[in-house]
Amino acid sequence: NNRAVKLKGVCLHQDAGCFGTAVTPEIWRVRLEELKKIGCNALRLAHHLYMPEVLDMCDELGFYVYEEAFDKWTAGAYGRYYESEWRQDLTAMVIRDRNRPSILVWGVGNEVENQGHSHMLELLGKHVDAVKALDRTRPVSLAVNPHFSYEERQDLAQVEDIQAVVDEMKTGEILDIGDKVERIRRIAGKVDILGLNYMEQWYQEIHRIIPDKPVLGTEIYQFFRGREEMFQAYFDQCPWWDAAKNEWSTGSFIWTGIDYLGESTAWPAKGWSGSLFSTDMEKRPMAWAYQSFWTQTPMVHFAVLDMSLADWGTKEHWDAPRYVHHWSFPQYDMAVIPYIVATNCERVEIWLNDTCFHPAPAETFPNRIIQGWLPWKPGEVTVVGFQGDREVCRERVVTPGPATALGFEGKVINVKLRRDSTGKILPYQLLCKARALDSKGNPVFHTCTHVRFAVDGPAQIVGTDNGDMKRAEPFTGNAVHLYCGQAAAAVRILKPGQVRVSVYAPGLMQDSMIIEAD
Repeated sequence: NNRAVKLKGVCLHQDAGCFGTAVTPEIWRVRLEELKKIGCNALRLAHHLYMPEVLDMCDELGFYVYEEAFDKWTAGAYGRYYESEWRQDLTAMVIRDRNRPSILVWGVGNEVENQGHSHMLELLGKHVDAVKALDRTRPVSLAVNPHFSYEERQDLAQVEDIQAVVDEMKTGEILDIGDKVERIRRIAGKVDILGLNYMEQWYQEIHRIIPDKPVLGTEIYQFFRGREEMFQAYFDQCPWWDAAKNEWSTGSFIWTGIDYLGESTAWPAKGWSGSLFSTDMEKRPMAWAYQSFWTQTPMVHFAVLDMSLADWGTKEHWDAPRYVHHWSFPQYDMAVIPYIVATNCERVEIWLNDTCFHPAPAETFPNRIIQGWLPWKPGEVTVVGFQGDREVCRERVVTPGPATALGFEGKVINVKLRRDSTGKILPYQLLCKARALDSKGNPVFHTCTHVRFAVDGPAQIVGTDNGDMKRAEPFTGNAVHLYCGQAAAAVRILKPGQVRVSVYAPGLMQDSMIIEAD
């Protein structure tokens, strides 16, 4: 509509923590609405067809969607089906979703094998042609990873034109930037948009050689960025800014928006934990940071670096520094503690009890995230955001006392049950989250008490989730340890009526919430 729009996106997987992939639409609605709140406007549905109800909600909520058929082609889990099924599966995706307003880009593969080789380019051409035969209204892309290799050395005795292969005499992984860009140029000749994974450090050179193709960051790290000589350099510049500052970049997708099961780094981790949200939709500080990048409604969020926390099991370069939202350091007598403030305000004040600190404006920091140090003193930290001289928002965090009670996030909620075409009630799923609280109702972050959930009414508990990918407890059952002071019950409502969900723990006051289902 004659308006320039950057894709402020995240990649997603199909599962939803303890629900696995048996996810009902209401769970996806909560997830998509939370992503909208931080300013996310685009989703890369990696790397296969999602249930149609997810696309229905993308249409309704106004997400731009990069829909993608395959993760790898002949390699990986799909390899055994590729030769006989690729065309049928690609066709099914395009025919099913080509009339949806949310579909913006078709993806025909992710990090496929032999990138830039002659046979790969031939296959890519077939995939693009298959899509365009069904839909010529949308661009087609391929998500390219930063690893390239030289083609295998040919038998020169069988080559008639030796000059034709003189540039292919090298073997092994390509380290030379010029040679990498040459492979990308070959791929660019087959697609409409250059989908690049983790290549922000080479954007300028890629654009110089291939100026006629827009660049889309199909995968980016959430916090760190590569440098020219290497794509994992732990350079603390959020890759989002490469998309934001270059008009020829259409935007980017963070890997990932929400944690997912599978692709863990090592046991006991059971999934991916380097995302903006944990599986139970607990909002991590980097989600607040991106909210400050992507939205204009005034906001501030305070977090401190707590290196006493256990490793979350995140793959290193996809990780972010261990900032968390609390002000509780019982292990310290006197210490200075690093903090960050995510904000889109012109300036902030930070009050530590009765002392006011005046950090520099966010725009003066490399990532537009305020960074600094505070002396540890128990009490209260209040961050106040200003536009000019007018206060527009504030956030408060206090040092809690001992945990004395459990408390649900909501006390009474109403849900509308779905019915199928025959009028039969369909199961409704939701997460009911509880936190450890002190006697004044402040959350107690460091409590890891074992809690048990129970339901009364037409419902059942199908599992628990606390966002910890290294948890020893199964996802099924009704009990789990608190993690960072919180845990949730996965509740399935079976028919209309009133449901009471309760939570118990030794030595803590219990709590209950009511769900009115009709």
